[in-house]
Amino acid sequence: VDTPEEYYVSVAFLDLFEFMFRLHKTKTIDPLLWQRWHKLIQMFLTIPKFKKIWDETKQSHTTEFIEFFDSLQDLGKNS
Repeated sequence: VDTPEEYYVSVAFLDLFEFMFRLHKTKTIDPLLWQRWHKLIQMFLTIPKFKKIWDETKQSHTTEFIEFFDSLQDLGKNS
């Protein structure tokens, strides 16, 4: 990461992604809206700096979210 701003913006996105994931798991977000967020998460995972920050900070997230997020990375490796 080149600047503190990049780091903090990335961490904020990770927190937002986890919040949206939680809304999805508790069925409090429209499924079509969740699809949009899911695709955005996948897009962010193509950014090497973002993946690096995830690897460095993921332990601050819930186990369920870590498993979900890591499974998306695994899918990307198989494409």
